[in-house]
Amino acid sequence: MSAIEPSTTWKPRKPVPFPWMYLGWAMLDALTLPASAAPVGVLGTIATYDLLENPPRILEQARFEVVLDGDRYAINVADENLTEQMVSDGRVSYKISDYALHMRHVPNPTASPLLARVWYGPHVLTIRPFVGVLWLALTPYPSRIVQQAGPAPPWPALWKFALKDAAAHALLWTNLVFMAGPVNQRLLRGMEWIWSVSALDTLPARNKEATLYYLDWDPKRLEIKKVRESLLRDRQDGVVEARYRVLQVTNYANLEWPLEFRFEILTHGEKVSMAWLGQIHEFKTAPPVLVPPPVSKPTQVDDHRFIDEALRLNELTYFITNNPWPGTNDPNLRRLFDEKRSRVLATQPRISPRWQLVFAVAVILLSVSTFPVLVLKRGRHADNTKRQQNKNKSTPA
Repeated sequence: MSAIEPSTTWKPRKPVPFPWMYLGWAMLDALTLPASAAPVGVLGTIATYDLLENPPRILEQARFEVVLDGDRYAINVADENLTEQMVSDGRVSYKISDYALHMRHVPNPTASPLLARVWYGPHVLTIRPFVGVLWLALTPYPSRIVQQAGPAPPWPALWKFALKDAAAHALLWTNLVFMAGPVNQRLLRGMEWIWSVSALDTLPARNKEATLYYLDWDPKRLEIKKVRESLLRDRQDGVVEARYRVLQVTNYANLEWPLEFRFEILTHGEKVSMAWLGQIHEFKTAPPVLVPPPVSKPTQVDDHRFIDEALRLNELTYFITNNPWPGTNDPNLRRLFDEKRSRVLATQPRISPRWQLVFAVAVILLSVSTFPVLVLKRGRHADNTKRQQNKNKSTPA
């Protein structure tokens, strides 16, 4: 198979979601929801518990606000160290993190830049399970995604921090139950994640259609093979690793909502080791979700919509000081990405990857064919030397 050569022109990669699917959702919404439905704001708290200790110990706790606005959502989570905001319209998602807001050792917190990330898709990319659990519990995208992607979503389990770890991808959604409401807006009532060999078998193909593949977070085939063998050896295929369930339900704005919900990690499919418990304290009418979100101070952006597959470039980093956020066709960003491509090209070997492979194979074949000749010559030289020595011994002085 020939290697892919760097392209002479670059175009932003198209979003992962499928347009026809969104068209169907829009038509369904028009039939089932009032055209003037106001955005719904949900306020509450969420905490992480270590259940291996007796009594259970609280590891982290935070306040949250989630806003649902048609296809758009916003998740805001704040604890004593970090404020994190996630907004999405289902096609493009933005995450803004403010690490300095509550950190007292920072001399001037207001001068510390925000950190932002942009990517295609409605899912969350975060190392904080807080945000993932809230996305799971309070947005309709789990229902929408399972209709299209099936039980093996093309991104890692939300509680797995090592995104390159193949084990983070070796899980299937199963036993999904949804609450009452329009099909396109209904929320999750319960589900389980099970270890799955079949999920690993389809991982390379799924990653090629997912944002994470282009973020270079795709586990290698050797790692996938090792995890697969481990699941079979330890008889973990089909064993429950995590589960989500709603504990209390209420009704608001023509939907069922979870008043209390719980996400659990299990050990060997039996004992619960960690749990996230969320509680809703208030519902309210909220202002519309703005996508992209406004920023109040200088922000460093890692934009993962800028892709060059041949060069394995998967992001462009730039700064913004205020709105509007630049789009992927912004001339300045195009110039920055072209400059980045040029720098990478300048460091690439002058021989293309295809010819590098041909050269390597030729060297190996030459070595294999030359080695016997060298051995034979060496043997003949040794025989000739031995004969000459014997002749010298037999000749009288």
